[in-house]
Amino acid sequence: MRFLGSKVKLLSTIEKVIKKHNIKGETFADLFAGTGCVGDYFKDRFKIISNDTLFSAYIINCAKLQNDSVPKFNKFKVYKSGADIFSWLNSLSFDPNETYFFYNNYSPIGGRMFFTKENSIKIDGIRQVIEDLYNKDILSLTEYYFLIASLIESITKVSNTSGTYEAFFKFWESRAEKSFKIEPLEMKFSKINKKK
Repeated sequence: MRFLGSKVKLLSTIEKVIKKHNIKGETFADLFAGTGCVGDYFKDRFKIISNDTLFSAYIINCAKLQNDSVPKFNKFKVYKSGADIFSWLNSLSFDPNETYFFYNNYSPIGGRMFFTKENSIKIDGIRQVIEDLYNKDILSLTEYYFLIASLIESITKVSNTSGTYEAFFKFWESRAEKSFKIEPLEMKFSKINKKK
């Protein structure tokens, strides 16, 4: 995910410092966690304490730190006869209305070019379906966080920005013209250290 201040490039340096100074302990504090790359990287070796003021960061960190693999979505599979939830969400079509936030505020319909009209409809529609599945108890909280985090990360792959959402390009950048598709959250799939 494109994120201002990401620590992805610092992961090996952090690990070298831990080894060089023989730092011991069972808990790792990932302060100002953002996209959770640090906690995700060390989650198999330490119990992770993560914080950030952004609610989106909270969701992403919950998804990465509470899952060691893509969730099974067992209730959903029963609900939709074994369907893969990502394929199913991507196959849906939507008709926008006044509740469609991205469509009404961040697409040309709202006078902005953060997302194409088509992609904003898909983003809003999928977001509402995820919420509906959770409210019907078809998704667990952990599965819900994983899907919302996956949606957030997938959105960045079709945004018409340079990496922040303070401004959009005045032309359609090639990335923004791709069709939106929700994909599983990129994370380290490893056993979570749950030591107390």
